Amino acid sequence: MSKLVTVLAFAAVALAPYPLAAQQLDENTQRQLSVQQVQAYQAGGGTATMKLEAAFDHPNGIYADGERVRLLVRNSEDAYVTIVTVGPTGKSVQLFPNDSQPQNLVKANTPLQIPAPGSNAQIVVSAPFGTELIKVVASSAPKGLVPNSSLSGMGAFRSIDGGVDELVRNLAIAAAPAAGTRFAQQNLVLQTVAQAQPSGNVVVPPVTPPPQVAQAPTQAPMPPQQNMSAGLLPPINNPFPLLIATDKNTYRVGERVTLAITSFTACALSVFDVSASGQARLVFPNKTMSANAIPAMQMTMLSGGSSPVTIDVRGPAGPGSLIAICSTDPTPTTVIAADQTNMFTMIPSLDGLRQDFALLARRPPGSTSVSSISVSIQP
Repeated sequence: MSKLVTVLAFAAVALAPYPLAAQQLDENTQRQLSVQQVQAYQAGGGTATMKLEAAFDHPNGIYADGERVRLLVRNSEDAYVTIVTVGPTGKSVQLFPNDSQPQNLVKANTPLQIPAPGSNAQIVVSAPFGTELIKVVASSAPKGLVPNSSLSGMGAFRSIDGGVDELVRNLAIAAAPAAGTRFAQQNLVLQTVAQAQPSGNVVVPPVTPPPQVAQAPTQAPMPPQQNMSAGLLPPINNPFPLLIATDKNTYRVGERVTLAITSFTACALSVFDVSASGQARLVFPNKTMSANAIPAMQMTMLSGGSSPVTIDVRGPAGPGSLIAICSTDPTPTTVIAADQTNMFTMIPSLDGLRQDFALLARRPPGSTSVSSISVSIQP
């Protein structure tokens, strides 16, 4: 059976939108789920009466041992939200509300991130591996889906006594038509594996740490102990979620990276790649994709998939970083002129980039969000 472990640590986010209508259990999905999970999947079925979006930060729903699972949820109107995970044996755990997010009333069109950014809660994959079902339920009725008396255990996330049977009963009550009550749910299937696959049938971009490009630098590699993006960015109170998705945590030099960005607000995007040697470059916008305006709530492929651009991992071995900056203020993020000859624009120095980034703090409040991730580069 698969296992999701909840521990204490910092959590961030990423996304891929889900359909708004009630989902049907297709034959392929049913093969992945246990009998107990199928029961939970089908419980509370019917036509949704409000819009609900839910997504993993890995759009393909595949997580390797030790990776963190993050969820993003948005509903079209004020609603009381409950999120549970159901294992193959029917063991159920309530992910939201939780110890750090006790209030389950979520305002309309306000992104909900689980675990909460900056909280000590974290969901980590560990053995045994397999399939987990995540149910996201939204209702206009203030009554919670799972009463506190049915929850047990310590920590940020608590187990549901009675497992899937208790959950199914509560879902039947929540989904029953009542005057003036609106209801919606989403089912997400999560696959856990021992280690990330270098390639496979999944073409959808998954999310995790960043990439780099295929050109070995002439200088000697630096020891891979410090993330070179540390200290580059000024403190910014992100006014809207900005999500980075890459297909793996670890790459070898020369590998192609699948990279996607999603913003909850239409904005002008800049993405920088910082290598383990401290060499930085602007990878978006670039020679092929020169327009950097991206729409709200849509995944924008920057490399791999449907993108016309390929980003290859560059050396040296060590920790690399991807930094995404998106702003409703169209002022360019860097004063470095775009390279009209090469695909990407090289940044002369990290000090110069740091000076450019310092100006972000002077932009109008609420205009700019920043997101960064790290990846391990192997020879």
